[in-house]
Amino acid sequence: MKTFTQLREASITTMTDFDEYPIDKQAKAMKLKVKKMKGKGDAMMGPDKMTLTGSESDLIKYFVKYMGADKRVKFTDLKKEF
Repeated sequence: MKTFTQLREASITTMTDFDEYPIDKQAKAMKLKVKKMKGKGDAMMGPDKMTLTGSESDLIKYFVKYMGADKRVKFTDLKKEF
């Protein structure tokens, strides 16, 4: 009997600055898809907006490594914070 693992895909949207950070390279290294929206950010968190899509675990790894999130953060908490 074969079993299949269900792939769960999640997305999170946050603000950043594309001129300062190599978002495409970072996202590709973490197996994430990125949708960039230049100039759509807010003035407080960054001038640009991005939506990252991938598995919840890969998104958490990205935010821990590049955005300063706590290592023990849950995905629901991550969405609230960013």
